[in-house]
Amino acid sequence: MEPPSPRRITSQNRVERDERLLRDGRPSVHAEILCDATLSIGVQPAPVVGCEAAARRLGIEISRRRSGGTGVLALPGDIVWTQILPRSDPRWGRDFLRAYDRWGAPAVELLEGRGRPAHWGPPPGQSTSFCPLGSRGQVLWSDGRVVGAAAQHLNAAAMLHHGILFWTPRTELAEALWPEDASALRRFLGALGPNEPIASAERWAVALQTILEGWLRQRG
Repeated sequence: MEPPSPRRITSQNRVERDERLLRDGRPSVHAEILCDATLSIGVQPAPVVGCEAAARRLGIEISRRRSGGTGVLALPGDIVWTQILPRSDPRWGRDFLRAYDRWGAPAVELLEGRGRPAHWGPPPGQSTSFCPLGSRGQVLWSDGRVVGAAAQHLNAAAMLHHGILFWTPRTELAEALWPEDASALRRFLGALGPNEPIASAERWAVALQTILEGWLRQRG
């Protein structure tokens, strides 16, 4: 029997949902499939005027999130996840904003279970406004390419960690948004499903939801 298909979601609906869950502050995890093309812009330390203008010219929606980072190009079929823990949870630790290995372990488990060795590490530092190739935080590497990214946002009661796995190839479209980064995009940007249908991404998202639920049950 085929596993149930996860609910597809738009980038903006996901941002709004995640903010509601963060305000609620209860433990929560979600894994879903994006159904739209969006330039997602976070609370950035660098200007993103160029990619915003290019996105408008190309008719790409712009979604603003309250988590950190600059611009991320999200496409239909990309797998997104959300983790929320209250501040009372013992897994926080003083390094919570840098603990990508801890928060991002479910994504690594998902890839490695499908023969795709992966790890969280520093981004290549090759862009000022394309977050996955920037110089802040960490990104998900597999086979020498960046295949995912994540960001955080916290309030008085809880922390949100949410991320994206790049399923659909996007180098050509990304070059239209960040022409100054074309060489770095071709060298470092990857995708998990270039030759596979979105239905396969749905199965990956179902598996990630199961892994996240197991992660949520852990304590300490």
